[in-house]
Amino acid sequence: ALEHLERAKDLAPGDVDTLSMSVQAHLELDDLEAAEADLAKVVELAPNSPQTLWAQAMVHEHNYEFEAARSALDQAIALDGNRPEFYTLRSQTYQKADEMADAKADLESALAINPDFLEAQADIVANRASSFDFDNFETDIQGLIAKHPKWSKGHEMLAEYHIWVTEDFDQATVHTEKVIELNPGLASGHVLQGYVHLLQDDDEQALEAFERAREANSS
Repeated sequence: ALEHLERAKDLAPGDVDTLSMSVQAHLELDDLEAAEADLAKVVELAPNSPQTLWAQAMVHEHNYEFEAARSALDQAIALDGNRPEFYTLRSQTYQKADEMADAKADLESALAINPDFLEAQADIVANRASSFDFDNFETDIQGLIAKHPKWSKGHEMLAEYHIWVTEDFDQATVHTEKVIELNPGLASGHVLQGYVHLLQDDDEQALEAFERAREANSS
C-alpha cells in the first residue's frame, strides 16, 4: 500500500487525501519520522481541512496523546461526518479511556457509512476480545482476511490469539510468518515470533527474532 501511495504522491504532490493516507501507512509501519514529514506537508497545504485534522489525530494517537487525538477528530467530524475512518479512530481513543459505549457507538457510525470498512469491522472483534469474549474470534478474523488477503494486522491478531489464548504455537507460527511475509520491515511480526520461540524454551531463536525486531525499529 505504501508503494502505491508513494507513486500517487509523486503524481499529485499536493493531494491532501493521499498525504493523509500516507501518514496512516507510515504509522502502521511505526515510522513516526516519515509520518510527521507527511503531516507537515498536509498542515502547510490545508491547515484546517478534516483530512489534516485526521492526520494530526493519528499522530497524537500513535504518541498516546488520546485527548488531543479526540479533540482533532471531534473537529474533523464536525466538518465532514461521512468519513468512517474518522469515527473508527475516535472509537479507539474512547476504547483507550475505557469508554466502551462511546467506542461502540462510533464503530456503528463508521459501519453505517460503509458496512465493509475493514478497520471498524476488526475493531468490533478486537473490542469483544478485550472483554475476554473470544467466541467466533478466529472465524471472524479469518473471514476478514479472506476478503483482504494482504491485511497483515489480521494475521497479527490471530498470532496473538494463539500465543496467549489457545497456546497453539504451531498456528501462532503460521500467522507470525505471514505477518513477516506481508510486512518484513515491521517489528511486531518479529516480536511475536520471538515470543513463540521463548514460550517453547528456544531462547536462541527468540533472541534472534528480537534482534530482527530491533533492527526493523532502527531502520
